[in-house]
Amino acid sequence: MPIDGDHSKSLLDFELAGIPILANEHVFESFNMKPSVIAKPLKKYKFGGFTILPFEAFHDVPTLGFFINHQDMGNLVFLTDSFMSNHVFRGVNHFLVECNYSDEVLQSAIDTGLTHPAMRKRLMTTHMELKTAEKFILSHNLTEVYNIVLIHLSRFNSDRKQFTDILTRSTGKGVVVAETGMKIELNNNPY
Repeated sequence: MPIDGDHSKSLLDFELAGIPILANEHVFESFNMKPSVIAKPLKKYKFGGFTILPFEAFHDVPTLGFFINHQDMGNLVFLTDSFMSNHVFRGVNHFLVECNYSDEVLQSAIDTGLTHPAMRKRLMTTHMELKTAEKFILSHNLTEVYNIVLIHLSRFNSDRKQFTDILTRSTGKGVVVAETGMKIELNNNPY
């Protein structure tokens, strides 16, 4: 199954710049590239000051989430293009997690014709719903979490304000939705 620009549109730019690429074998095969570093789930990799632990994600093509550590940042969970996760990590300081849609907003978009009804089944098996994202985040100890950043929100099937309000209430943490050009301080001691 080929990879589209959504999942790896800058891959060749990284290769040309000499930046090591950590990806699953499927990515390299799809681009007919010589592998830089083939990522195996739950095997640690080191790049400079970063330690990266890939973990299985659940999408319609093989993909991975990443638990990333750096001395200055602490621990970050990055998960997108996955409708769920069966992993819980210790010592998380930052979440960058997909929150693509909510069942209620999706149904409203279907009812008003913004979203085709067939999208429901695809979304349920490829992208993370609000309640699933909430459950995933809450499965972790949030004591030292400084950032919860929601990513990959659907244009018609999400509600930024509702999502941030719900997750702020349930986690007791500040929650933001990523936007183009946004800068977020990822520091393991933000005070």
